[in-house]
Amino acid sequence: MTYLEVADTLENFVEHRGGQWDWDNFMSDVSFEDDEFLKQLQKRMIRLSDDFPPGKEGGFCGPEGVQIIRSYVKELRNRGTTRAEVLRRIRAAKGGASDEAGVRVAWAAVQRGYRRTASLERPAVIELLEDRLRDYDAHVVRAGRGDIAVTVGKMLDKRGKRRMVVPVGIAAEWLPSGFEFVMDEGLSAAELDGFDGVMTGSTIAIAETGTVVLQNAAGQGRRVATLVPDYHLCVVRVEDVVETVPEAMDRLAATADLPTTFFSGPSATADIEMTRIKGVHGPRFLDVVLCGEV
Repeated sequence: MTYLEVADTLENFVEHRGGQWDWDNFMSDVSFEDDEFLKQLQKRMIRLSDDFPPGKEGGFCGPEGVQIIRSYVKELRNRGTTRAEVLRRIRAAKGGASDEAGVRVAWAAVQRGYRRTASLERPAVIELLEDRLRDYDAHVVRAGRGDIAVTVGKMLDKRGKRRMVVPVGIAAEWLPSGFEFVMDEGLSAAELDGFDGVMTGSTIAIAETGTVVLQNAAGQGRRVATLVPDYHLCVVRVEDVVETVPEAMDRLAATADLPTTFFSGPSATADIEMTRIKGVHGPRFLDVVLCGEV
């Protein structure tokens, strides 16, 4: 029986509208063992006629007992909203509410038979990342450790970008001359929107999914700075590229308290008619510089 069904049964009983069968069905319902509130209510109803005996007028119990039943009817109707009923059934199906210790035990017991380590050689991992990023419509180039600034300059020239916002802590040797780089020290969204783009480093990249991960850290900056501008140039070091998502999660565990963004290519979404629209949730254009030797 649901809360609302129990409420109807109790109300009909005290108002003399229900049959004895309905009351007996309620009092003998063994399914209440799964719900502590209904179980205690059932026990309370069993004792009610003894605690508040009926008077000369007869009935199940005295006036005080009737008022208690009516208060339970009100409580049952409050608990019996659709949302409360859905949550009650979920808790009952899961064996009751969970505490933190129980959640941790259940989490530790989850079977994790999926692959957690790399299976490819390093060159193949880097090639996989490049392939996935290009498949997501990102432009990818490789550069040696000492050639980042030259490579960045060529990419900005090709894009026609002159004025870029950069995060605090970005490596100065990555920034070519001939361009305006403005440090983001709390710029507003409107101010960020006035730049040609943003340039950042990265925390990690996942080859299997073609994903780059940014955190609110030196050289990567605030998330708003990489979401508002229409163009993002991101430097990824080859030593920060992993093959699988579990490897990435292991690496990110130490900085899990930092605001973190995962993106795979430029921002793109599609509506129900599968019309692809770029730039709704972030930059429309993404360039990635893979730096270092494999």
